[in-house]
Amino acid sequence: MDVYLSHSYRDDAINGYFRRYFEEEEISLGVDQKTDVWCAAKLERYANEIAGVVSIIPRRVSETDPGAYSAYIGQELNMARRSRVPRLLLIDEIVHRHHRLDFPSDAVIFSPDALDGGHSRYIDAIRRFRSTLDTTFRPPKTATKGTAAVIRGPGRMQRDAARDVEELLQRVGYAVTRPLGKDPEHGLNDIRMLEKLWTAEVCVFLFGERLSDAHIALAMAHAHCIPSVRLQYTAGWTDSNPTLSGVIRWGNPADMLVELTRQIESYMQGLVKPTVETSVMKWRPKDDQNWDLRDGAGLVNHVRPEHVVVRDEVNRAAGRLGTAIGRISSREDTCELFRVLYEGFQRHRFAYELEMVSETPGTQAIRSPANIASHRTATCIDIACLFAAMLEAAGQNALIVVFEGDGFSHALAGYRVRDEPPSASIDLDDLRGAIARRDVVLFEVTGALEADSPVGAEFSDDRQDKLLRFLDARGAAERMIRRPDIAIRHYLDIRAQRAEHSRSNN
Repeated sequence: MDVYLSHSYRDDAINGYFRRYFEEEEISLGVDQKTDVWCAAKLERYANEIAGVVSIIPRRVSETDPGAYSAYIGQELNMARRSRVPRLLLIDEIVHRHHRLDFPSDAVIFSPDALDGGHSRYIDAIRRFRSTLDTTFRPPKTATKGTAAVIRGPGRMQRDAARDVEELLQRVGYAVTRPLGKDPEHGLNDIRMLEKLWTAEVCVFLFGERLSDAHIALAMAHAHCIPSVRLQYTAGWTDSNPTLSGVIRWGNPADMLVELTRQIESYMQGLVKPTVETSVMKWRPKDDQNWDLRDGAGLVNHVRPEHVVVRDEVNRAAGRLGTAIGRISSREDTCELFRVLYEGFQRHRFAYELEMVSETPGTQAIRSPANIASHRTATCIDIACLFAAMLEAAGQNALIVVFEGDGFSHALAGYRVRDEPPSASIDLDDLRGAIARRDVVLFEVTGALEADSPVGAEFSDDRQDKLLRFLDARGAAERMIRRPDIAIRHYLDIRAQRAEHSRSNN
């Protein structure tokens, strides 16, 4: 989950000070390519791709304003607010004092001369931001990658320029459509035009100074944060550099095409990854990530169905199945749901990792869904909790079973079918019987992670390209359960445990 860092390259000391807090929270910050091209469309593209925005806003003292700040950072902040993406603002106290109404009320104030004075406030704010990132679901955009729409207003210059714009876009690989309706006075009544706007990856608007339906369509694109290049014809105009709001005024078609080429080239570039990759940072688990190995019921606290990573996977599965997954109840359909979740997760190519030695005896650190996504690794208990969260989010009866044997322990995940009653505990013989009847189905969920050798009870040649096929993952779990040297250490029925927790709180 990349978070866009809006900042000034000139303030290395302030940026570096705050960056360490984000590293401690494992929030991966990405920055824009440092370039002399101001491309508003690329900011709008970022708004559709990123998980959140962090703005660090220092002073830029001017002769008339001791609390001045970068207008470009201000535009990036406006983009974040317009797109309603999760945000965190860190603002110089003097900037905030002079421009309080420019910023939302949740801004965090700092003094550049006494940064450590706000230490606890920064930690609290960044942890709240982390929680917001983990739980804020953003519906997938409807844009089709590689498509562009050209919308023009009335006028000969706009009409002629539109043909050149279309050709330029086609030469860099875009499939171009011109969605302007036949009735220029009632453009918003042309539903096909609006649908083309909503499904285009990028839009190019050509309009003059007279208000037309192209302006209204641009307002619609602006409201939906659709990446848009704005080309305004003004007779005799000679400076085609974009304004702060992204408008490119032009009088000469050749000059306009030169600037449009620069805009498209900038738009197609991506974020720069952090100089320090989160995936290679030393992981420091938080206190609430440490699980007491004796507390089987406590595992439920590490099953996070509300997490955005979990919900993304479940929504993706729902789209693949083409059905309301909350209504799935038959044994066949439940198994198919798990297959789609399992095989869909394999696309990430995350790696299996052995449990690290805990600094607190008798505990084990469990990664959150965000940790798994950022580290691109997981242990057996990490991935079991993640799959249990996905099943719970999909309305199923998720299970986690932790087995132990001579010098080892291992976690499997699966589900109890809908018509089977819950059970707070179960012995090994009963579990074997439930699995034989298909009342309970368990899986070697580490098979969704890359591993060079067997992790559980799979055969040595089962892993194809380091991953286990779906049926092999189920077979490996069944072989694990039949081993004569194992015992059940913890059996956790997530739904039953949550119900018990609710009763005890009431």
